[in-house]
Amino acid sequence: MTSRFRHETEFAARPDQVLAVLLDPAAHAARYAAAGATGAEVVDVDLGADGTLTFVSRRAESGSLPGPVARLVRGAAQLTQTERWGPVGPDGSRTAVWEVATKGVPVDIGGTTEVRPGGAGTRLVEAGTVTARVPLLSGVIEKVAAEQSAGKLGLEWAWLAEHL
Repeated sequence: MTSRFRHETEFAARPDQVLAVLLDPAAHAARYAAAGATGAEVVDVDLGADGTLTFVSRRAESGSLPGPVARLVRGAAQLTQTERWGPVGPDGSRTAVWEVATKGVPVDIGGTTEVRPGGAGTRLVEAGTVTARVPLLSGVIEKVAAEQSAGKLGLEWAWLAEHL
């Protein structure tokens, strides 16, 4: 079983302004820190000749987990996130496919981020899936991880709104 999450918001800024902050390495780490991550850092940025951009970042995250799940996870989860951004579209939009490799938590997390014109400026849509690899506890782990991911996105986007 897989749990899904989706978070949408709008910013008064243009897509290029939102992307400038989203893709700035220092801002990237600060955004994760604002959502409670520790040790957040961008470890690799690769700009392709075709306008694609690959971002790799690391961070540690902890959160409250239900009893049986908490026994499986020792300390903070170590996460490595890889974002593969496509080229900027003619309307200023850009889409990323991302995945999170976890150390300490038996889950697979991945999804997409879309930045596109919308509303008063920019619409940002993040959708993802969480799949746990623990027999009998998968549903509980997936539900908690999806809820926590959506909550952290809200905190990250609040930080983004303050820094546009």
